[in-house]
Amino acid sequence: LYAWNQEIGTALTVTLSQVEICLRNQVARALTDAYGPAWHRVVRFCHAHAEVQNELDKAEGRVKKPAPSLADIIAASDFNLWRELAKRIPIAFPNMTLAGKERDVLAELHRRVDLLLKLRNRIAHHEPIIGSNWERIGAKLADRHCDAAELLGWMSGDLAHWVLARDRFPAVLAACPIKDGP
Repeated sequence: LYAWNQEIGTALTVTLSQVEICLRNQVARALTDAYGPAWHRVVRFCHAHAEVQNELDKAEGRVKKPAPSLADIIAASDFNLWRELAKRIPIAFPNMTLAGKERDVLAELHRRVDLLLKLRNRIAHHEPIIGSNWERIGAKLADRHCDAAELLGWMSGDLAHWVLARDRFPAVLAACPIKDGP
């Protein structure tokens, strides 16, 4: 199970990294369209969202330049910034199929991105990800993989197709070494 935990984490990392990169690019593009190329300096946007401002400040602090550009800050940012922005920028998800009140839709979007961030962090810190004793091994991983695929599709159908065509997760999940696994 230890070795399979590593294999399934490796397979998921490929998809999760594409979600993170696409999320970053989609949100940054949407913010540029809405607030201009210096959106990270627009007071009415940044100061209205303390969590976002905090993440932007941390990213800017990582840049070793006196006046970092937006590209520098984006490169120095982490998934936390994009998770916080995802719940505020529905335009970054042009193919989103969730229905309901915008606040509820954005809360669900944020929940899914947050779960993917937590999974990514568990994988990065070499922690167990295969599940608990009271659930089928890998069940939650399959749910998170579906979330990742859906998020990619909401941002870019072409990218989702490209990523999923190369995805090793289903094969690794099927190779679970426990007979009552997936």
